[in-house]
Order: sequence, then structure tokens, then C-alpha cells
Amino acid sequence: MDSTALRYFAAVARTGSVQAAGEVLHVAGSAISRQIAGLEAQLGIPLFERHARGMRLTHAGEILANHARRQELENERVSADLQRLRGHETAVLRITAVEGTAQYAMPMAIARLQRLRPGVHVKLSVLSSRLVTERVRSGDADIGIAFSLAPQPEIRVLRRLNGAIMAFASTDHAYAGRSSLTLKDLEKVPMFLMGTENTVRQLFDMACAHEGVAVKPVLETTSSATIHQLVLTGAGLSVASFLSMVKHVKNRGVVALPLAHPILEQRSIQVQVLTGRRLPMIVEEFLQCLDEVISDIESFAPGKTLRLPD
Repeated sequence: MDSTALRYFAAVARTGSVQAAGEVLHVAGSAISRQIAGLEAQLGIPLFERHARGMRLTHAGEILANHARRQELENERVSADLQRLRGHETAVLRITAVEGTAQYAMPMAIARLQRLRPGVHVKLSVLSSRLVTERVRSGDADIGIAFSLAPQPEIRVLRRLNGAIMAFASTDHAYAGRSSLTLKDLEKVPMFLMGTENTVRQLFDMACAHEGVAVKPVLETTSSATIHQLVLTGAGLSVASFLSMVKHVKNRGVVALPLAHPILEQRSIQVQVLTGRRLPMIVEEFLQCLDEVISDIESFAPGKTLRLPD
């Protein structure tokens, strides 16, 4: 299979049109069209459905796009390995993560990686869990850190961490001395919550409905930083995963209060990579750094363990 044709095909698959692919590749659209037509003739099957607004992959096209994506990633890995042997390493690590892990765990792990591998270039994107997984699946991220409730297609999970939803209060709050809370307890205090489009909020609302508890927040926002600051003032409580609030717990500004409810305990935090991909060495080294950070966090986490069995 011609490598140029495959590269042009992959560009159209990513961008959705010949024109957009031509702009990315700096190649005439007619040349891209000829290569794709030749590829379809060689394989004897259409790879795209042509529409006025662009091109959509057929089932055969999706299969070939998966192959092309993995081939591109393998080429990148081999190139990086060869550069390393020559002493001209230019390692790039593309991470995509949910905001909760970007508050503390990611910066600490990246700082360790920089000490281990000076000069490595890290590209960190902070996105929703759904988009994190999509970036990993498309090959646009080497590694993803996302909340998940179930296995994801084409995704291999390297680590599973506890993503249970807990309550958080300032150290001078009346609830701070408690070992745990019930959802009923949260009816009695001001609550600061993310909006209803947030997955933590959705699970929290489901658990409250299951228990017949009516928690009416005094604040709803899209800003987790605002909620964190309000909790620190002692004016009320919020709910989140431990990794989302670990910075404030470590600084002894807030305490984590477990909420024993099956709906709130079902989430995990997954460290994701693309299934079948041979990982670059920089990914393995980052995982080592992340493991060290998680071990440090576990020393002051409720229950003393964040890692879940496979």
C-alpha cells in the first residue's frame, strides 16, 4: 500500500474533506483525490461516502483509518528511538487529562518527568472525560487521564485509580471532625456544586434522588476553582473526587469526608492509551513519575489507597 496515498487518506479522514486535507498537507486537492481514488481501486471498495459538505468514512474506511493512525504513531515512535540513539532526542509527550487531575497530580508528575528527562516537551490538554478518550482513540494524545464508568472501545487502561465522589469541608467547619458523612447531612449545610452538565453533579443528584434527599445548592458554577475557594472559606461544602481536591487536603485547608453510597463509588480514574499501540519510552517514564506521585498522595488519602485492582 503506497505510503503517500495512505498519508493523504488519513488526512482526509481526520479533516473530513479533500480541501481541508490539502490545506493541512500543502498539497493540491486534485492530487489528494487521485491518490484516494487509486487506493479505492486497489482495494476494490469505497473508503468514503461523498457528500456536498464533505467526506464520511465507510466501514471499510474506518478500518483503514485505524490502521493508518497506528502506522503514523509507530513511525513517530521509531523516529524518536532513532533520534535518541543519535543523541539528538527531541521527545514530545502529548497528555490529555480531566481538570480534576490537572489541579495537582499532573503538574507534580510532569515536574518529576522534567527532572528525569530534561528537555522533554510536554503538551497537556485539559478536557472533559469524553474528549480525553476521543483524543487517545484518534492518536492525538499519547496518554489520557479520564473519569470513566465502563470500558471504552479501542482503549487500554494502564492504571485505575479511585474516583469515588466525596464531600469536602474546610478544617474549621463543624463537620471537619467527622470520619464520614451521609447525604442527609448535606441537606443541612450550604452546598457549592458544579452545573448539571458536570458528571460529578449528575451522579450526586442520582444518589440524592435514590435516597430521597433534597440538596439545594446555594451556588452552581462551571468553575471548580471558584468552588474550591469557597470551600476554603468555611462557608459551605462541595463534592468531588479526592484527586480533584488533593492540593487543598495536603495543604491542610480542607478535609475529605467519605460518602458511603454505591452510586458515588462507581467512578474510576483511568490512565488510557490506544489499544495495540507500542508505547514510546517517554510514556513509560511518565507512568513511573505518575506512580510516584500517587504513592505520595496515598500517604494522606482517606483509606490510604487510590489504586484499584484491574
